Amino acid sequence: MKKTRNLACTLLCIVAAITALSSCLSSDNDEQNITPEEAKMIFNAFKGTYQGNLYAVYEQSGRLYKATDSIENVTVTIDRDTIVHIANVPDSLYAYLTNTEYAEGKKVKDALRKHTATQSVRSKITTVGFADRDKRYYQCFTNYFTTNITANYDSQNHQLTFNNAMSCWYNPTKSKLQVNMSPVEIKSDKNVLRPSGIYFIFLSKTKRP
Repeated sequence: MKKTRNLACTLLCIVAAITALSSCLSSDNDEQNITPEEAKMIFNAFKGTYQGNLYAVYEQSGRLYKATDSIENVTVTIDRDTIVHIANVPDSLYAYLTNTEYAEGKKVKDALRKHTATQSVRSKITTVGFADRDKRYYQCFTNYFTTNITANYDSQNHQLTFNNAMSCWYNPTKSKLQVNMSPVEIKSDKNVLRPSGIYFIFLSKTKRP
């Protein structure tokens, strides 16, 4: 894999803070309660159309690395219907999610890397809240979303199913959005495939209402 160091430097400035604060919150077992007014404020802050880059990344020794070049000019929309919509995610990007130390995982990766199609991702927001005790950053979580792709290997078509989790963070001071998408389960037909540890991150550059 291509190791491009210091991708973390290009992430939102909130990432390190969120990671540290989340660990702190978890260790204290102290859940934050928010009022309906705060929930409405947070959701309204998330709403908008964002342009930015989509990365396939992995973590190693506390650092974040790119597994491949970024997908540029990706659009993410969060509207009043509480749906996070990510347009035109390449099927080929999912090739990085399977563990190639296993034979079928490698076959899936090789097959998906040849794909040129794209498809959109849609996932409904279920929970909003603050990402830190000082209430400077916002977060939301969504329902799992499923991506289905047909891949051809071993001279036949196989139905790939990626069940994924999504979480979002927002910096209201800079109007910057980060969306994390990670596989919860990967299947080829009925066979469960091991994940590679790679996941997707969207980082916004611009926002419009």
